[in-house]
Amino acid sequence: RRVLRRPDGRGPVHVRRAARRVRPRQRAPQKESVMVGYACFLSVGYSLNSATMAIANKWALTKFPHSGTLTCLQFGFSAGMVLLLKLCRVLDADALQLTKVKQFAPAVVMFYISIACNMRLLARATVDTFIVIRSVAPILTQVGEVFLLGADWPNRDAWLALLTISMGAVGFAHNNLSQMSDPVVLFWASTYLLCITADMLIVKRVITSIKLKPWGYVYYN
Repeated sequence: RRVLRRPDGRGPVHVRRAARRVRPRQRAPQKESVMVGYACFLSVGYSLNSATMAIANKWALTKFPHSGTLTCLQFGFSAGMVLLLKLCRVLDADALQLTKVKQFAPAVVMFYISIACNMRLLARATVDTFIVIRSVAPILTQVGEVFLLGADWPNRDAWLALLTISMGAVGFAHNNLSQMSDPVVLFWASTYLLCITADMLIVKRVITSIKLKPWGYVYYN
């Protein structure tokens, strides 16, 4: 308040000042650009990792055609490396606890089934066929997430991206009818799609209920 004197000198007059308008702070555009860049980095990294792993597995199967033993060696080496780097304090991973192992078990079992189907499909089909089949998995996962996990329907841009993936998969299948008509390839492709979709949905449920460090999820898996 600001205090003034009356003209006749009888007493003060209290005049209330107008409140200043405080504009709400706007979100810094730099933060949004950083988040978008980080999301793009993760997406590109995951795509490169998945593609190179498929090529490496295809090459390994041509040299060592025993998918079960190969899978066991791969996961054993991965778990051993995480444990070794944890002991060397290079990374931080959660220790194994029986209660969390039991909660994590459904996701691991479904993941192993998906990897087994993955190996069988790679042994029968080409790498590009496998990658195209795998690209259809986000469509099924999105539908399952809406109906089973209560997620919202994707927006228009997401639908456009999913439609583009679908058109590419259909076009690839049309131009590779000789391989896509193989009943063995169709069987393992369908089984792999169902298993990898179920695995993604189970993992989504598990990681929201079990709190682990990022390398802890890798070690448990």
